[in-house]
Amino acid sequence: MPYEYRFMLNASLETVWYSWTQPAVMRRWVSCPDFWQCISAQNELIEGGAFQFELHGRNEKWSRSIEGHYSRIKAFREIHFCIQKQLLGSIFINRKTTGTEVIFSLSGHQLPFTDQPLDVEGLLARFIVECEVSCLIVPDATLLGRVRNRIHQQ
Repeated sequence: MPYEYRFMLNASLETVWYSWTQPAVMRRWVSCPDFWQCISAQNELIEGGAFQFELHGRNEKWSRSIEGHYSRIKAFREIHFCIQKQLLGSIFINRKTTGTEVIFSLSGHQLPFTDQPLDVEGLLARFIVECEVSCLIVPDATLLGRVRNRIHQQ
């Protein structure tokens, strides 16, 4: 059963894209603070490229590697992905006069490696905070330009 979340962000399209795609930023919002944190994130943002998150539990007895790949990417517009060969997801990003609209969908709320539900709302809430706080600390414009050029070249 697919789930869809729509929300507006008080952030630029570039900031939203940056927050969703840059490993150092992803580590901050891909977490479940009461139970686990992301200690490592890797991201090869090309069609067919892979991503990986290393998660460690707060009790240090639990750890998991979450892997996936990208099936379709339109720079600064949309990303389609698959997690653990089972969950299909997508994110669409649209510039609006009032901010940036984000549409996120996921095929299920169950991660394949656990019987615990996936806290999608919590992840998205941390993503929203990351985007809106990042507006206060604007990433270097040349960095965004290099990211945009790299994506367009691939």
